[in-house]
Amino acid sequence: MKKVKLTQWLLCGMLFSTLLSAFSCEDDIDLTEERFVYSNGDVPESKYLTTIPTSYFQSNIKGHGWEMRNIYVIHAATGTLKQFSPVEKVAEVSHHLYFSGDSLFVFKTKNGRNVYTGKPYQYAPERNLVRSEALPYLQIEEAGDLWRFPLPMDPRSMINGRLLTVEYLFTESSGKKIYGLVLYDQMATEEVKALFRFYAKEN
Repeated sequence: MKKVKLTQWLLCGMLFSTLLSAFSCEDDIDLTEERFVYSNGDVPESKYLTTIPTSYFQSNIKGHGWEMRNIYVIHAATGTLKQFSPVEKVAEVSHHLYFSGDSLFVFKTKNGRNVYTGKPYQYAPERNLVRSEALPYLQIEEAGDLWRFPLPMDPRSMINGRLLTVEYLFTESSGKKIYGLVLYDQMATEEVKALFRFYAKEN
């Protein structure tokens, strides 16, 4: 019983920190900087994109879970960022990732249910692309270490891994696809195990 309560508390803490971060400025992101260009059709790409070698991906990204910490919308006209709102939309697109040896698992809330899917993936270091049916588009813009103190109710003491990705978010009523910059923090092993216990596999 104590173990179940602990994992439920971990998941509640993750959701709380995701929603709180979506309306905070803790990421030190410059919203006025024109950091994205559209050199590949309608898909944005960072001006500062550098190759992340396959060896780094395998050692530092694969085998870990990644909690979505914040989302910024990429402005197509200027290449700048803006805060993603309202909170209902944040909750709709929020998800967490886990890269196993051969599958990308995506954990999200759909129609009021916590569900996950797992699909094979391939990593292409030429543009840091993760190709998988689990997500429509996933490009790793930056990966590295980040040390910080936790938010209130956050069960972790400090975080030692961070991902910045460019992802497809949603399609507007006009048919225009919206992309965003997504920030992830590396999850603890117990948090990943809790996701698999409390999220149902989607058919």
